[in-house]
Amino acid sequence: MLKRYQYRDLLLLSMLVVIGALLVLSQRSLSHLQSGLSHQLAPLLQRITVLETRPQPDMTGLGQHIDMLSARQLSQTAELTRKISVLEQQITALQSSVAALKRQAEKPLPALPHPPAAFVRCRAPVHHSPRAATAPFSLTGIEYRAGNPVAVIVPLREKHLDKIILLRPGEQWQGWRLISLSHHQARFRHGNQLQRLQVPE
Repeated sequence: MLKRYQYRDLLLLSMLVVIGALLVLSQRSLSHLQSGLSHQLAPLLQRITVLETRPQPDMTGLGQHIDMLSARQLSQTAELTRKISVLEQQITALQSSVAALKRQAEKPLPALPHPPAAFVRCRAPVHHSPRAATAPFSLTGIEYRAGNPVAVIVPLREKHLDKIILLRPGEQWQGWRLISLSHHQARFRHGNQLQRLQVPE
């Protein structure tokens, strides 16, 4: 019986020793955890302190700026509304003017009075004599080719010298026939008309 009590006491004592050891280990672990948390929380606490001591931004200036922008927007809106009203009035006036012009244009024109028959005069037809045709070219010079004289003419509408035309007596261009050549002039015939052209000096 005594041995049983001794065994129980030893068992309780062993359990107390184990529990004590576990308590010591737990206390050490808690101490380590508390130290680690203190190191981690220190920067956060310092940052919170800095934020608390930092001066708060002045919202009065921002509110005044917002009020100024709102007033400016209201002023611009009122100005645009006024301009739109003026434009609408002008458009209405233009539409009225167009409608008045349209009504005036649709009115029939009054008939012109006919002159009395006693004052009606008939004009006799006027016969115009045909104008003399003008040569459509100019005489720029007289050259000699193989001992024969040749008239050098240039159409009046041509400005380039490469458009020259050479005519010998008896030849024609556009109905104008070269009749004769002298030292400074040439005679041309166009139908019943004769024309003499001089070489420019």
